[in-house]
Amino acid sequence: KEYRPGDTATFVIHTSMVGTTALITAETDGILTQKTLALSEPATTFRLPITRAHAPNFWLSVCCVRNKEFVHRQIPVRVSKRPWTLRVEVAADRQTYAPGDTATYRVRTLGPDGKPVPAEVSLGVVDESVYAIREDRANILTAFYPSRYSQVSTEFSFPQIYLSGGDKSGVPGEVRKEFPDTALWVPSLRTNARGEATVRLKIPDSLTSWRATARAHTRETFVGQAASKVTCRKELMVRLQTPRSFTARDSATVSAMVHNESGAEQQVQVSLQASGVRLEGEARRRLRLRPGQVQRLDWQITTEQQGRCRLVCTAQADGGPRDAVEQQFPILPHGRARREAIAGTLSGDGTAEAPITLRPDSTGVMEVGLYLAPSLAAGMLSALNYLAEYPYGCTEQTLSAFLPDLVVHRAMKRLGIGSARLEQAIPDMVNTGLQRLARFQHDDGGWGWWEFDRSDVRMTAYVVQGLLTAQREGFAVNPEVLQRGVAWLRERARDWMVRGIPRLGTPRRLAYGAPPDEPPAAFLRPPTRHDPAPLIPLERSEALLALAEAGTGDVVTAALTTPTDATADVEDARILARLCLAAAAAGQATEANRLRERLMAQAQESSLFCHWQNDPEATALALQALLSGRATAAVGEHLASPRAARLEPKIVRWLLAQRDGDHWRSTWATSRVLFALVDFQHARGEMAPAFTVRPSFNGKPLRPVRFGRADLFRPELRLEVPSEWVRPGENLLRLEKQGRGDLHYTLRLRQYSGQEDVPVLLADCGITVARTYHLLRPGRDPDTGAFRLVPSEKAVTRMRAGQSYLGRIVIQSPRAYEHVVIEEPLPAGCEPLDRGRVDEYDWRHWWTEVDVRDSQIAFFARTLPSGKQVLEYYLRAAVPGRYHVMPTEVSGMYDPEVRGGGAETRVEIR
Repeated sequence: KEYRPGDTATFVIHTSMVGTTALITAETDGILTQKTLALSEPATTFRLPITRAHAPNFWLSVCCVRNKEFVHRQIPVRVSKRPWTLRVEVAADRQTYAPGDTATYRVRTLGPDGKPVPAEVSLGVVDESVYAIREDRANILTAFYPSRYSQVSTEFSFPQIYLSGGDKSGVPGEVRKEFPDTALWVPSLRTNARGEATVRLKIPDSLTSWRATARAHTRETFVGQAASKVTCRKELMVRLQTPRSFTARDSATVSAMVHNESGAEQQVQVSLQASGVRLEGEARRRLRLRPGQVQRLDWQITTEQQGRCRLVCTAQADGGPRDAVEQQFPILPHGRARREAIAGTLSGDGTAEAPITLRPDSTGVMEVGLYLAPSLAAGMLSALNYLAEYPYGCTEQTLSAFLPDLVVHRAMKRLGIGSARLEQAIPDMVNTGLQRLARFQHDDGGWGWWEFDRSDVRMTAYVVQGLLTAQREGFAVNPEVLQRGVAWLRERARDWMVRGIPRLGTPRRLAYGAPPDEPPAAFLRPPTRHDPAPLIPLERSEALLALAEAGTGDVVTAALTTPTDATADVEDARILARLCLAAAAAGQATEANRLRERLMAQAQESSLFCHWQNDPEATALALQALLSGRATAAVGEHLASPRAARLEPKIVRWLLAQRDGDHWRSTWATSRVLFALVDFQHARGEMAPAFTVRPSFNGKPLRPVRFGRADLFRPELRLEVPSEWVRPGENLLRLEKQGRGDLHYTLRLRQYSGQEDVPVLLADCGITVARTYHLLRPGRDPDTGAFRLVPSEKAVTRMRAGQSYLGRIVIQSPRAYEHVVIEEPLPAGCEPLDRGRVDEYDWRHWWTEVDVRDSQIAFFARTLPSGKQVLEYYLRAAVPGRYHVMPTEVSGMYDPEVRGGGAETRVEIR
C-alpha cells in the first residue's frame, strides 16, 4: 500500500508480550515521530498521520522489553512522491522529417496540481540507435527522492544489542554526410509562466529515429521527465555498410542497401564514387525495386596507402526520388611506426645544421614537418596539444590534460599576454577533469592509476598538487575530495615514521611500537650496525612535496629536520629535487639551500648542456629546485648562486634537445618539463625577438620566416617538407638566422618500414607477444560441465561473417614491469564485442583497465607480472574481405625502454 501526505495510516501490532509497553518510531536517517504505546491486547491498533516528511518512504519500528528480552521489528512504508512530481511534455510539430528539415519541439511543464509552472529543463535529442547499446533508465524523481534506509540504532543495555538498517537527405542533389549521435543538447531551457518553451532543430542527415528526452525541475524541487520520438526518412534511401576503418593494403567488400519506401515500383540507378582507394569492377549498377523492397549491392575496394577513404553512393530513380550518402574512413598505415625528431636552439646570427638518417628500406613517410618558434612559450603550446589529445584517460593523464594549461596560462597572464584559445577552453577542460578525478578517487581517499586499482602515493600526490593549483586559479574544487586526498598522504607519512621505515633525508631509524599520539620526532633512535642502509624512496619525497604545498608543515618539518650529512647517500636527483622544493614550500630555507647544493654537485655539465641522470623528469625537477632559490631572495633568505644562474640556461637547452616531436618521454615527463619551463620563463623573461630565418632541406630552400614580439606566445610555425625531398640514408636540415633573439626549432619525421609482413619486435627488455584467433562454438565447459561458447583449440585466420571469435594475446616477460599498456589492433572487418562497464566488485582480471575503440583495444596493467600472461577478448566478423592486422604492441607508459611487439596477422572474412 502507498500513502499520501494527509492520510492517516493504521497499523496493527500483534504480540504475545501482552502487558508491556512498546516504543514506536518512524525512522529514516533520523527519528521522524516517536511515542510509547501500552500493548494491552494481543492485537493493538496504532494510527499515524502521514506528512510530507514521511515521503518517499520511512520505516515503522516497534520495540519492547520483557524479562530482559529485547524484541524489535520494523517494516517499510511507502509514501507517494506525487507532491513533488513535475509533469513534463515534449513533442515535435511532426512525426516524420527529411534530412535538413526544421523540427520545432514544444516543451510543457505542469505542477503536481496539473497547473502550468515555470521550470528549468534540459533537452537532448539523440539517435535512437544509441539506446540499443544501453537503455537510458535514469529516473530524475528517484534521483531526487530515493528510497531511504533506516539509519537509527536502538540499544538495550542487558545484554547490549545494536540494531540498524543498511546503508538521415536534403533537397535533390544534396549528399547526406552529417551523422551525429546527438542532434541537440540544451542544458538549461526555461519554460515561461504558462509552463511552455520551444526549441528549433535542423534534422541531421541520419535516416533514423530521434529520441528527445527532457528532464525538468522547479525552485520547489518538483522534478519530472518525458521522452518522445520522431523519424527521419526518405522515399528512396541508400545506406553504406563498411568497416569503421581500414589498414593500408586491405581488400574489403563495400555494400549499399537500397530501400524503396515510395509506394510505387522504381527503376533505380546506383553508383559508387571512391577516392583514396582502388575500386574494382563497374561503379554503376541498375536495379528494379518493388514497393517496400530492400536490395543489396556489393563492390570490392583495395586500400593501397594510408590516408582517408571517401565513398559517395548515389541512388536515382528514373524520374523519381533520389538519395546520396557520403562517408569517410581513416586508412591506417601498414607497418610499425618509427619516429625521428631533432630539436635545438640557435642564438644570435649564425647557422645550424641537423643531419637525420633514415633506414635504406624506408617507405611511406607520413609526415616531415619543421617547427619554428621564437620563444619557449610557443613550444609549450604544442606540448599542451599533445597532452590534451592523448588518447587514453588514466588518473595521471586526466590531470595532465588540463593542469599544464593552467600553469602556462598563468605565466602568460603574468607577462600581460592573453590567449583566446586557452581562455575559452580551460574552464571546460578543468571542470571535466575535476569531475573525472572525483570519480576516480578510491574509498580510502587516495588515487591509483585507474579507477579500480590500489591507491598509489605518486598518483595521489600528483592529484593533490593539481587540485591545489586549480583551487589557487579560482576553480571550485570539492573540499572533501581534496581533504581526503591530503589525509591519505598524511596517514602514509605517519605510517612510515611509526613503523620504523627510515625518515626522508636521514639514516636514523624509528622505533617500533612508539605511542601514536606523540610527535614523530619522539620515535627516533640512533642507528645500529644491524640496521640496513638508509632507503629514501621516490614516493615519499613526492608525498612530502604535495603535503608541503597543502600546508601540512608539521609532517614535512619532522621528515626534513636532519643532520647536515643526512642526504650523503641520496643519489636520485628526483628525490633531492622534490625534498628541496618541499623544504622551500615548508619554509625550511636552510635545509632547502643545503639540498640545492647537493643537487648541483650531482649535475652532469658540459659546455652547452646540463642534466641529471640523462632523464627529462629528473632534470626538470632539478631546474625547479634551482629556481626555487630565487623565490626567497626578496626576503633575504637566499640569493641564487652564480653556479645556479650559469646552469639554468644549459638545463633548458638540454631539455629542448630531448623533446620528441611535441612532447617528452611520456605524458608525466611532459607535464614536469612544462612546469619547469614556465618557472624558468617567469624567472628569466625572454627578450623581444626580431630575426629572420632561412631554412632548407637537402639543399632545397623552404620559405623564409620573420619573427617579432607579436610571435612570442603564438603556436609554433609549421613548415611542411615535401615527402619527395626525403631520401633513404642521409638527410640534412640547414637553418640560417639573422637578428636578435633565440630560435627554437624541431624537425619531426614519422615513417614506416616497407616490408609486407611485419615481424616480431625483439626488444632489449625481453618482452615477447603472440596473438591468435579462435572460433567460438557451443561446447561443454571442462570445469563446470555446462554448455557455453568454447574457443576452438586450433587458431584460425579464415573467418565467416556473422560468427563470433576469441582473440588471445600471450605475453612473456622475464621480469615485472609497472604501468604497461597493451594495444591490440583489430581486423578492419571485425567488430569488438564490448560487454559493458564492469564495476569494482566484479573485476577479476590481472590488468587494471580496458579501453575498447573502433580500430583497437587497449589494456592497461598497473603491474605486468613476470612470466606468462594471457589476455582474451571477443569479436564478431562483420564485413567480408582480406585484412592486414598490425602487431600487438606492449609499452611502458612512463618508460620508453619497456617495449615489445608481436607479428602482423592476415585475416580473411568470407
